[in-house]
Amino acid sequence: MHVRENSTYDIGQTWEEEEESDLLYAQYYFMTGDIVKHQFTAFNIVGLAAKLGGLMKIITGVFGIIAIAINERVIKAKLMRSLYFIEKPMN
Repeated sequence: MHVRENSTYDIGQTWEEEEESDLLYAQYYFMTGDIVKHQFTAFNIVGLAAKLGGLMKIITGVFGIIAIAINERVIKAKLMRSLYFIEKPMN
C-alpha cells in the first residue's frame, strides 16, 4: 500500500515535500463507549496473613509456641532442682 506523507522537524513550522512510501505498519484508535476496569491487588506479608486466617490468630499461635517452649524449660529446671539439689537448713 502506498502512502503520501509530509514530514516536519520543527513542530509544524515548516513542512518537507510529500514523499510516497510503502506502508509497513498502521495503528488506528477508535473511541468507544465500553469501559474496562482493571484492578490489581498486591499483598505484603501482614496483608496476606490477615487474608488467610487473621493476624491475631497467627500472633496467638506464635506466642503459644514460645510459651510452651519456655514452660517446658521451667518445668524441667524445677524437676532437676528438686531431684539433685538439697536445700540447706536455715539454722
